[in-house]
Amino acid sequence: MLGMYREMYRYSRKAGIRYWFAAMERALARSMDKIGFHFVPAGPETNYYGPVAPYVIDLWGLHDSLHFLDSHADDHNAARSTAANPLRRSVCAGSLGDG
Repeated sequence: MLGMYREMYRYSRKAGIRYWFAAMERALARSMDKIGFHFVPAGPETNYYGPVAPYVIDLWGLHDSLHFLDSHADDHNAARSTAANPLRRSVCAGSLGDG
């Protein structure tokens, strides 16, 4: 899942998209926070096939979190070299621009 979100981030930065909005369960928001995607509640929780709330994230502040993740990767991800992963290389090198 982390790879998918990194690719979405890369595309969004390239396309000039600053914010993501999502409806999700609180548990998913906490899980995303642990991997560096710090979604902030943007409204009250409601029942939509279970309890969900709207969340927002500012992508301009996300780059530092992704760089942090890369430098503290778990053993599985650490086994992959940055050179072998062009997405990781582009995110860490800051080639996506500053906004």
